[in-house]
Amino acid sequence: MKNSKMIDRERNLSMKKISIFLFCFVSVLLIQAPAGAVPVDLNDFWSAGNISIAPDGSSATLTEDPNFGSAYLSNDPFFEDPGIYIPLDSTSLTFDYNFDEPDGNFDEFYAFLFDPFLFDPFGNHIPLLDENGNALEFFTDKPGSGTVTWDLLGADFLGDIVGMEFQLNYDPFNDPLPSANLALNSSVTISNVNINPVPEPATSLLVLSGLAGLFAARRTKQKRI
Repeated sequence: MKNSKMIDRERNLSMKKISIFLFCFVSVLLIQAPAGAVPVDLNDFWSAGNISIAPDGSSATLTEDPNFGSAYLSNDPFFEDPGIYIPLDSTSLTFDYNFDEPDGNFDEFYAFLFDPFLFDPFGNHIPLLDENGNALEFFTDKPGSGTVTWDLLGADFLGDIVGMEFQLNYDPFNDPLPSANLALNSSVTISNVNINPVPEPATSLLVLSGLAGLFAARRTKQKRI
């Protein structure tokens, strides 16, 4: 017959095992969660117009240029830029933007993914399509901010290198030529451009199942003893 000390000892051992199991469970989830968005380095982009890029390539600001208005940030392999590699396990591409348009400006912010070797009859790149035939592009002529998400899952260009471009364009019919005072001009800041991979729940479940099995086996052995 077990005395109270033996019972307390077994109870403490059980609590320790449960704590270890929970620690392993949470650790696997935490390791899984950040399983890593791949950042796009904006320093790899060619720029035209008034553009400022962060040293680490995580963000860039396009401002109307006093000389010709528009500003471009482009990564186009057709012109020997490195391009954007889209891994086979990609699910989405996301980026944040903040579009500032002071009074008196009529401007447009446009972003898109494209096949660097495919052009329309006018010589412009054509936006790539997602699995459902939707163009992977974003357009706004209203000031504001937000996160843009493009669905890549199942797209036919997974595993390829594609092009990407950001444009800040002024409307020559409604907007006067941009001011020499840049504070009076429109600008857009782009940041956190990331390619997001498919999570791997099967791997996590396999590890967790193994931990649970070990825990159950130890419990059964303890009871038999």
